[in-house]
Amino acid sequence: MDSDLQKELAAIQDLVEAAGIPDRPRQTILSSLKQLPLLYQELLRTYESRYVNEIVRLVTVMRQALTNNGARELAEAIATRMTAMHSRRGFPSLGLKPAAPAPAKKRVKRTAK
Repeated sequence: MDSDLQKELAAIQDLVEAAGIPDRPRQTILSSLKQLPLLYQELLRTYESRYVNEIVRLVTVMRQALTNNGARELAEAIATRMTAMHSRRGFPSLGLKPAAPAPAKKRVKRTAK
């Protein structure tokens, strides 16, 4: 894998590590990021759609974990960076849809006594 691609993925990892999100979702995101270099390497070698599909799945997992933990802006920034990276390199589009809104907190209806 070329150095520009490695630098871009490292920059995204740095953003996640600096975000201050809870440990469990952070580990999920970092685990997803660690899988991307091999997928991009195989994509560069073969251009098979299965690698793009797996990249999209991992980016979706990362976006959802960030969105669910109050980092929606970071989730969208990462999606934008990944989309731009694909465009610059001539990779197939990620076809990402807007992130789903964070789950609403349930309101407890109180009754007057």
